[in-house]
Amino acid sequence: MTAWLRRFLPDSLSGQFSLTLVTSVGLLFAANIAIVCLIQIHFLGTIEKERATNIASFYMLLSGMEQTQRLDAVEHIVGFSRSTESSLALHLMQEAPDWPEGRPRQAEQSAQAISTLREVLTANGISPLPEIHARVFNHGDAIHEDSWGHFISAVTLGNPLLQMGVQLDDTTWLNVTQPLYLSVVRLIWMQRVVLLIEFVVFAVIVLFLLRRLIHPFQQMTQAADRIGKQPEVASPLSENGCREIREAAQSFNRMQTRIQDNLAERNRMLAAMAHDIRTPLTRVQLRIEEVEPEELRDKLTQGIKEVRSIAEQSLELSGSLKDSEKSAPLDIVAFMQSCVDDFSDMGHSVSLRDLPENSGSALAVMAKPLSLKRCVDNILRNAVTYAGSAEVCITTSSGEVIVHICDNGPGIPEEYLERIFEPYLRVETSRNRESGGSGLGLSIARNMILLNNGSLSLTNRPEGGLQVKITLPLLERS
Repeated sequence: MTAWLRRFLPDSLSGQFSLTLVTSVGLLFAANIAIVCLIQIHFLGTIEKERATNIASFYMLLSGMEQTQRLDAVEHIVGFSRSTESSLALHLMQEAPDWPEGRPRQAEQSAQAISTLREVLTANGISPLPEIHARVFNHGDAIHEDSWGHFISAVTLGNPLLQMGVQLDDTTWLNVTQPLYLSVVRLIWMQRVVLLIEFVVFAVIVLFLLRRLIHPFQQMTQAADRIGKQPEVASPLSENGCREIREAAQSFNRMQTRIQDNLAERNRMLAAMAHDIRTPLTRVQLRIEEVEPEELRDKLTQGIKEVRSIAEQSLELSGSLKDSEKSAPLDIVAFMQSCVDDFSDMGHSVSLRDLPENSGSALAVMAKPLSLKRCVDNILRNAVTYAGSAEVCITTSSGEVIVHICDNGPGIPEEYLERIFEPYLRVETSRNRESGGSGLGLSIARNMILLNNGSLSLTNRPEGGLQVKITLPLLERS
């Protein structure tokens, strides 16, 4: 159950905060609506009882009067100026009302009004109770009698009306018509709308503040990613914001500085060692010329060449992330074809295949040509050295150019696919001393591709061999 829920929950910190906020405020809004509904029910019950009390007071007033007095009293009551909310029509009838029952909801409301009026009359000691009739109807269903003219004009159209008939004596009925609801329901809905607006405004403000709060953490994540890709050239974080954010940024910057200092020291040490070893190597090379027999001299010369190669690659590694070459637009298809042709001219089995459909138009990337060529040459050299051949294909995806360089060699154990980029790391099952490898080729290749804002990764092919994936951002055409 927990695993099922996790698939629908946001994974980011901002998403989890936002979900918690919206859920909490939503529950609060639902609770407020429930409370308002309870208040509405209580308030409408009070209004209903107050309406029944008014009718009961009219009944008690008029039932003890003569007919002439009743007419005068009704005239005074009708002439009393009332607000829309308390508007009512009051007149006397000679016969019991014969009203249709109406819709089920209206019949239920009518029965409730009769029951409430009987409770009020009983509470005031009226016995026996008079006969009571009631109906609920809309304005359009009303019988437009002359005595209702002022009342109908005062009541908002579309609101339901309650009409009640109470028997005063054998020949007279009191007919009272008044709004069933008027501003009460409108007020309740206004309260709900105000609560909804408050919820939306509160959520927007808090989400905005939350975004500002999460932004420094997102910057820190991006900075950590830059350190992982290009630690030597990663820029420090801005030390702004609240105290906790500033302290975290300061600690992060101190860590980044230490990493960069250590890497710089490593590069200086490699450069110094590689540079200083050249002079004694040259002296040894000159002295080897006097060594006999020739077979021994050739073996020593080969050993000197290996040491010189390691020294030169160490120098190359130390400067592989400090290239001052300028970036320029580059047709990646033509560039890769040139690299493939260079190796083909040297007699290696290297081919370019599976070009993208739109290869007829230039697929441009912003890159440093020399750095990118060094990267591709290192990878192709590894492929032809350890597998004898290589195939190159180019695809595009989501604004990126992807170059796959595949071989049919022994591949690399899965646990070394990422570690193989570490300097001087050599996997004995696929790389050996006899091949002349120093364990720096892929490290230099990755540094070169990072200089071009790209990425490089390795995977083992299901059918056997190694696949190198180079990803570069596609240059948008203006």
